[in-house]
Amino acid sequence: MKFLTKHKILILWSTLLVFGYFYLGYFVTRDLEWPLMLGFGSLFLLYAGLFIPSFKQKLFQYKKSFSYLLFLAIGLRGLLLFTTPNLSDDYFRFVWDGNGIVNGINPFESKPSDVVFKDNEHESFLYNEVVEGTSKTFPGGMNSKDYYSVYPPFNQLIFAISSFLAGDNLQLNIFFLRCFIFLFEIGTLLLLVALLKLFDRSKEKVFIYAFNPLVIIELTQNLHFEGVTIFFVFAAVYLLLKNKVVFAGLIYALAITTKLVPLLFLPLFLFKVPFKKLVVFYGVIGISVLLFFTPFMGVNLIETFGASIRLYFKTFEFNASIYYLLRKIGYWNVGYNTIHVIGKYTPMVVVASVLLLIAFNHKKKEFTQLFKLIVWALIIYYSLASIVHPWYAIYVLAFSVFTNYRFPIIWSGVIVLSYLTYRDIGLVQESFLVVVIEYSLVFIVLVFDLYRNRKTVLEEYIA
Repeated sequence: MKFLTKHKILILWSTLLVFGYFYLGYFVTRDLEWPLMLGFGSLFLLYAGLFIPSFKQKLFQYKKSFSYLLFLAIGLRGLLLFTTPNLSDDYFRFVWDGNGIVNGINPFESKPSDVVFKDNEHESFLYNEVVEGTSKTFPGGMNSKDYYSVYPPFNQLIFAISSFLAGDNLQLNIFFLRCFIFLFEIGTLLLLVALLKLFDRSKEKVFIYAFNPLVIIELTQNLHFEGVTIFFVFAAVYLLLKNKVVFAGLIYALAITTKLVPLLFLPLFLFKVPFKKLVVFYGVIGISVLLFFTPFMGVNLIETFGASIRLYFKTFEFNASIYYLLRKIGYWNVGYNTIHVIGKYTPMVVVASVLLLIAFNHKKKEFTQLFKLIVWALIIYYSLASIVHPWYAIYVLAFSVFTNYRFPIIWSGVIVLSYLTYRDIGLVQESFLVVVIEYSLVFIVLVFDLYRNRKTVLEEYIA
């Protein structure tokens, strides 16, 4: 009782978080708009307490508060280990790819809709939902059955290991996939603490990432491998700082072969790493990426994998910002959706913008500047992208831990509004008003961040 009285604020806050995540993880689906919005909103308000000085002081007034809170953040992720993803159905494709590899199917050269088995040994698992007019069925109405996999080799390795261990048990497959993400998340939290110490920043900033509801729900709960990529990028940076350049290159290659987004960051290492080390770093990355793709090599790999990437840029639309304005202009000018044109030029504009970021910041040698540049590169990329899923904002949040930007925190809260698109089962109806509200709040805080830092920015450029 004495312990409970002395630590009552900490215990109450922890208890509310546990109940909140248990409820959201086990009982709420994306079509339940009010439970989802109220549940996530409540968790975000509890998280926001970390940024209120008086409340934060009460949480950290005890000698072992930091260790307790770090274990709590890990425990909240562990609480979700036995759930089924409830906000995304991407895991059906993960499971199909993994089982396909186990059964000798190359996911970069075979579409689920094209695969024909000679026997029924695995058909019951790989195909279990009837598709009208065909003899084929697909797991849970998989939404990607008509195109090749877009998940790079290391992601495929995780899928295959999970499928090998789980066999034809879908729930067990989900569990093993989640275990991988859970372990990498623990690694990310420990790496963040280590990097914050190296950069002489408060280690308490780790909780910006550790307790963020979007991070916990989208990564551990909904099986998104952005968390694995983030771990590898941080690990590569840590190894670079420790002068272990070869290992850093190998680890960064794992980041790229989990998700392709880290390719965007590669030019940003210019002028932050000495030239000789940079050559080794880039060289190891290039060779390693090629080696990781080798098991999937075939005459059609570049064509099929490239086709899937092009499909991503030129077909899908969801929760976009500036892209929607460009699309509207296209409608005014030509009378139809110009996504194929916008999608063609978007990568070029993003690359040019990254090069401009490098040009304007080449005199700033501090390694912490790398994280600021990554944040801005991501904001440019996602502003122009035609599809911005909620879990994409986690990249921005993770790298912003080393900055004093607040807009990534706000975005991680309001981007959940995009799930209102799925409020009616079987329908995808995006609300333009919701998109306007989301990005208006984000860009207002972004402008405020720039205004708040204007003196620092000017001093940096004058120097």
